[in-house]
Amino acid sequence: MTEPLVPPEVDLKDFPFTPIFRARLFGSRFHARVSDAGWRAGVTLWLKSWDQVPAGSLPGDDIDLCRLAELGRDLKSWRKIRDEALHGWLPCDDGRLYHKVVAEGVREAWDRKCAQRSRTAAARAARAATRMRRPDCALSDDDADEAALFVTEADSFCHG
Repeated sequence: MTEPLVPPEVDLKDFPFTPIFRARLFGSRFHARVSDAGWRAGVTLWLKSWDQVPAGSLPGDDIDLCRLAELGRDLKSWRKIRDEALHGWLPCDDGRLYHKVVAEGVREAWDRKCAQRSRTAAARAARAATRMRRPDCALSDDDADEAALFVTEADSFCHG
C-alpha cells in the first residue's frame, strides 16, 4: 500500500470538463493490450474518477466499480474485465485506487482551481479596501476584517 496520490480535500465535481491526453492514451500499453470491453470500462472509470472525492480516485469495492464502469449489477462481466479496466490503478492506504496519470491531471486542475479562488478572494479584499477608503464608506472595522478573511479562506480551502 502507498499514500494516496491526491489530497483528501480535492473535489473537482464542479469542473465541466475532464482532459484526455490523446497521445498518451493511444500510445499506452493499456490501449494496445486490453479488450474492447476492458478499454471501454477503463476509460469510463478514468473519466468518472474526476467526480469522486478525492478527485482522481476510485472506490476499492467491486460492486461500486462495476456500477461506475456502467455495467450495472453485472458482476460476472465486471470480474472478466476487472484487471484490464484497472490497468495502472494502485490501491492506497485510504482504501481507494489511484492512477499516476489521472492523479497528475487532477493535481494540475486543483492547483488551477485554487489559484483562481485566491485571485477572486484577493480581488474581493481589494474592492472592500477601496470602498473603505472612500469618504462616503459605510463599512465598519468588522467589515474590513471580513474582507481580509476572503484571502485566508481561499488559502485554507486549497491547503486543508
